[in-house]
Amino acid sequence: MLLSFPWRGAAPICLHRNENRMQADGLRKERKMLNNIGLPGLLLIAVVVLVLFGRGKISSLMGEVGKGITAFKKGVDDGKQEIEDSMAEAKDVTPEEEKDKV
Repeated sequence: MLLSFPWRGAAPICLHRNENRMQADGLRKERKMLNNIGLPGLLLIAVVVLVLFGRGKISSLMGEVGKGITAFKKGVDDGKQEIEDSMAEAKDVTPEEEKDKV
């Protein structure tokens, strides 16, 4: 990046990309940490969640998540159907002489 301060009469300043590199390295480290959880870590997390919330609470929560996913899919399908219906009802208002040009 090049910064210039013409009102001060100073020469342009070139900023190095070290800050961007440091931020990218930090993101890479975070991603590596998430990739290294593995099966034992996931099992430990599942056991902790089960102990904290109990079997009944988790099963009811998963049931609600399933209902939400089903409702979302139904809404998407209804939206697609509505768009297709509106496109089928659309009239072609192009003048006849314009249609012949194509």
